[in-house]
Amino acid sequence: MVRNKVLLLLFFLFATAIIVSWQSELVNDFSNEQKWTLVLLALAIYLWTAAPMPTGASSILLLACILAFQLVERPEEAFVGFLSPALYFILMLSIVSQALVKSGVDKVFVQILLKFSKGGAKGVLIGLPLLILYYAYYSTFSSCAF
Repeated sequence: MVRNKVLLLLFFLFATAIIVSWQSELVNDFSNEQKWTLVLLALAIYLWTAAPMPTGASSILLLACILAFQLVERPEEAFVGFLSPALYFILMLSIVSQALVKSGVDKVFVQILLKFSKGGAKGVLIGLPLLILYYAYYSTFSSCAF
């Protein structure tokens, strides 16, 4: 309860600072789009930290605000952040990790790490990169026909 009040107070202080600086000389060089982006940033910080609204719903609200304030020329530009290669990498990484857990391969890696860890952290720091290099070498050259 106290945490939410503190976050709400911080949001209002941040929003007030943005509104006051809107007319001051601090942001004279900013365009209106940049000023509205700062306002949406403050709103996003509030929604993602203190609001009882789910993150997905608040993200959709922020996208709608971006479109409503015409901060982008085309609607596709508002959604471009969701098309980041990093997001696809994280998605694929989570799918691969779930497959490794279901197949039991994760237990094999844990056993290998436990063997390396008997020498302490030094064994893991030296052994794990060597294991990765060995696996990369083996998988690369085992498929080649010499």
